[in-house]
Amino acid sequence: MADETTATARDGGIRLYSTADGALRTAVFHLMTMPFTLRLRHADEDTLRVAAEACRGSLAGVDRTFSPFRPDSLTSRANRGDWGGLLRDPDFAEVYARASMAADLTRGHFRAMRHGRYDPVGLVKGWAIERAFDRFLRPLLDGGRAEAAVLGGGGDMQAGVRPGSDFTWGVGIEDPGRADMLAGTVRLGCGAVATSGLSKRGGHIDRMPAWDGSRSGRDPSDDVIQATVVGTHLTDADMWATTAVAAGLERFRTLTAREDDPSFAALLVMRDGHTARIHPRTPFGKDHEHRHDA
Repeated sequence: MADETTATARDGGIRLYSTADGALRTAVFHLMTMPFTLRLRHADEDTLRVAAEACRGSLAGVDRTFSPFRPDSLTSRANRGDWGGLLRDPDFAEVYARASMAADLTRGHFRAMRHGRYDPVGLVKGWAIERAFDRFLRPLLDGGRAEAAVLGGGGDMQAGVRPGSDFTWGVGIEDPGRADMLAGTVRLGCGAVATSGLSKRGGHIDRMPAWDGSRSGRDPSDDVIQATVVGTHLTDADMWATTAVAAGLERFRTLTAREDDPSFAALLVMRDGHTARIHPRTPFGKDHEHRHDA
């Protein structure tokens, strides 16, 4: 933010920032080859520092357990045939169960098992952020130590406000065709936003065949290149965003027709440049919406 000034740099790679009036405090740290951002409104610096260290420690633990790039992670061991982590580690077992349920719910469009290898990347980051938020940030809101909090990384964020507050976070959704433009905006109080797409970090998404079974010739109006999903829980929003890109617009409409999360909405950017909104109560603003050249 333009009016923020660096407050301090901490051991362990956490940088703290604050607006001039101290109303908004921000911590930034890097994990999993990406930056994570924690923001607190109306909280003191010590509260931000402790929360950032706790969130970073939680996310680092998830990376050690699930990273497919670490030879000693439980994910890497599973891909070598050792699935003992399902019995030894509750987190590994929980994510495996969630990924299996997601595959059933999406009729196989969400896949944690790809090309014979297990990699729940389309779900685990959202799950990790949501869990850290619930453990370390929600108690600050409930206890009155912060008015609002948001934790995000790689296009995924979980947000909340203290009871009785009408504050909302403004979230801009990058246009995949032009980095200097927005595809849409959303105001978020308590809830989650997840964005998945092919322009950045899309290697974990397997595109499904066109309706006629072919791999080519899909109607560009059905071809999703980026999906942003709003919901109550980031784990679910992350899963649905990945599913939208894999499935395409019409399949995604069918899959989510009975979604019972009252906060659920999706903004899909199509290959032909158009956007599509799922659910009439969609909260996405139109101020920045446009059709870019395909």
